[in-house]
Amino acid sequence: MNRYKREISTLSTAIASLGIGALVLLSCIVASNWLAVQQDTKITAKEKLDASLEASKAIFGGLGTVATIAGGVVLYLNFRVASKTVAIAEKNLNIAKKKLEQDEKKFKEESELTESRLITDRFSKAVEQLSTGKPVECLGGIFLLERLAKDSPNDQWTIIKVLNAYVREKLPRSSGKKPKGTISNYDKQQIQAILNVLGRRQVELNQERLTLDLRKADLRGFNFPPGSNFSNADFRGANLAGVTLKEVIFTSANLRDVDLEGADLGEANLINASLHNANLNRAKLNGAKLGAAKLNGAFLYNADFSDAILKGANLSCAHVQGAVFREADLEDTILSQTIFWDSEYWEHRHWDWETRSAWEDHKAEENERYKEEIAAYLAEHPEANKPEQKWKPDFRQSKNLKKEQLTSAHDCKEGVYDEHLRQALGLPDYDPSEFRDGS
Repeated sequence: MNRYKREISTLSTAIASLGIGALVLLSCIVASNWLAVQQDTKITAKEKLDASLEASKAIFGGLGTVATIAGGVVLYLNFRVASKTVAIAEKNLNIAKKKLEQDEKKFKEESELTESRLITDRFSKAVEQLSTGKPVECLGGIFLLERLAKDSPNDQWTIIKVLNAYVREKLPRSSGKKPKGTISNYDKQQIQAILNVLGRRQVELNQERLTLDLRKADLRGFNFPPGSNFSNADFRGANLAGVTLKEVIFTSANLRDVDLEGADLGEANLINASLHNANLNRAKLNGAKLGAAKLNGAFLYNADFSDAILKGANLSCAHVQGAVFREADLEDTILSQTIFWDSEYWEHRHWDWETRSAWEDHKAEENERYKEEIAAYLAEHPEANKPEQKWKPDFRQSKNLKKEQLTSAHDCKEGVYDEHLRQALGLPDYDPSEFRDGS
């Protein structure tokens, strides 16, 4: 830069010298001509005065021209200097910017490495606490893992799998009403905490749609807070009989062969859930969302679907004796071969789920072992021999139910309907004693 300035200074001096030389030469020429005019005796005084004025104008004009040229040259040289200065400044700025980017990248890499080490240390500590066998430390480990999952979304599913594995290891396997194995109060406390954490997980981070594995888990006696999210979870063969599941989210969950007898699923979200062959006898599903749910072959004896949304749900071959569908939305609900009345069921209505399933698969009279189990059960539960009202499925005040849907069902004339459907099906007036509320 200094070298460039020296070159510009030298060039400016040379141009200035040339300008001065040109001005001196012009002055000499003008002065020579003026002297010649003044010495000429033939020229009048007025003409000599005019010649003097012209000479002065020429000299001053030359001065102006030289000044203008010199000014332009100076401006051009200054512009060159400024341009060079800007170019050098930009170069220096780019160098500084590149260095800053390199520093930022290095800092970021070091920060990520440090954070990764901290996460690993926290994860190891949490898992260690989880396996201590001490209630307080174990709970601390569970909540530390939950916090870690929130702080490091990329590691959430790894953490969820660890918690899921703990639950599967500790929970007894479901085998009808008789769980395989027992669970201590200590393990139950830890599992309850983990179920709460699993229900609070950030489902939107599960881009790969990985599933919680709770197959054949005996979950009776556990709490599922409203709003718990178990969408896409796999509960196949699990036992949730009598569990309160109000407002729990089971969208697209696999609940095939699950025992939900007597469970409270009020306002639960079961959209697109698979409930093939599930036991929902006496379950409360009032206000539940069951759009596109698959209830093929499900047992729905005395289940309450009041105000439920069953739009597009599939109840093919499901058992709906005594089920209540009042105010339920049954638009496009599939009722193909749905069983409205099964006389054999009422003979064995008090059997537990395992015994009933065995009867349906093998027919008790063909298997001595199941006969003995049935006899033992009836001996322990004498109320099972008492007669029970055989309620019909109640579709009164249901919404969007059409005759065509009903005629595809099995024994649809055994249902209870509003007058317009009753007339469309050619049914006689009802006996009020057939209704639960006697109306």
